[in-house]
Amino acid sequence: MIRKTAGWNRREFLKTTASVVALAPLGSVVGRDAFAQSAGRNRITVTHGVGAYSLNPYAVNTSPLQAVWGSIMEPLIDADYEKRGYRGVLAESWKMTGPKLQFKLRKNVRFHDGAPFTSRDVLASFKRILTDKQSLQAPNLQNIGEMEAPDDYTVILTLKKPDANALEDINSRVIMRQSAAEKMGEADNRPIGTGPFKFTSWERSGQFVIRRNENYWGQAPKIEEVIYKSIQEDAAASLHSNPAKPTSSVTFHRTRSRD
Repeated sequence: MIRKTAGWNRREFLKTTASVVALAPLGSVVGRDAFAQSAGRNRITVTHGVGAYSLNPYAVNTSPLQAVWGSIMEPLIDADYEKRGYRGVLAESWKMTGPKLQFKLRKNVRFHDGAPFTSRDVLASFKRILTDKQSLQAPNLQNIGEMEAPDDYTVILTLKKPDANALEDINSRVIMRQSAAEKMGEADNRPIGTGPFKFTSWERSGQFVIRRNENYWGQAPKIEEVIYKSIQEDAAASLHSNPAKPTSSVTFHRTRSRD
């Protein structure tokens, strides 16, 4: 059984952005966030109350930002609320034997720069979650005592004590390239993952832009670009241009390309 938390997970983010493309001709607004589609360019803008304040995917613990990061850097498993369990993403299968949790990884997966995904990337990412001073996700992995990679596609985690929620602790912890994880910088200022979207640009606490990964190992997204913005950013711009307009008012609309 899984514990559903408020907000989005990676799967819901991808499903909702895909739905916007289908519903946009009807002028619909989907989900908790505001979406605006740029006709003819297959681009959407998502506004939310939380801005992207870091390029370190482990320095965030709010579900909207984790969902966005999960579209760039993928986890081993993701929550499947409909089946009240989990679905594999970078892991094809997993099993618990005593205190050992073993994952079999998906083969033929590559990072955005073309490097192959292996078990070494998983170990490096989990070690960074535990040791990075900026990490807000370290408590989720505190029960892991040992980590092993017997081959390129097997990861074995030995727990310090039995835990029925061990999979929940692993759920949504995204994997970055080993070389980036070991630098301990802010994702080397250009985050590289295996996900359906690639990082494009970022403005601290402001605009965060991702574009479709044309070489994605799974089903490619229908949309080409997602612009993720904070509501505070839009409200400040609105107040500057029209001081009489209340910042608590948010208008949802479609935009039209001039091309």
